[in-house]
Amino acid sequence: MYFPGIKNLKKQKGKDIAVLGSAGLVETLLNLQLVDEYFLLVYPVVLGKRKSLFPDSSALLKSELLETISFQKSGIVKLSYAPQ
Repeated sequence: MYFPGIKNLKKQKGKDIAVLGSAGLVETLLNLQLVDEYFLLVYPVVLGKRKSLFPDSSALLKSELLETISFQKSGIVKLSYAPQ
């Protein structure tokens, strides 16, 4: 999957670009080195087998953990990473 206009969109001035719930798009953007930072919300629930955002874990292992926020009432944890 390739989005030819995404590099031009990223170069424009303006607000941040956010992607919600599209592992395929995020994987493409990571491979094109177009991701500055990504956030993972970890929920205290196991739902079964899902598609992994990092199938071989290499992108995650090469990333720097910037911040961890724990939401006490829900048990959700927000992890902020920057690709290296």
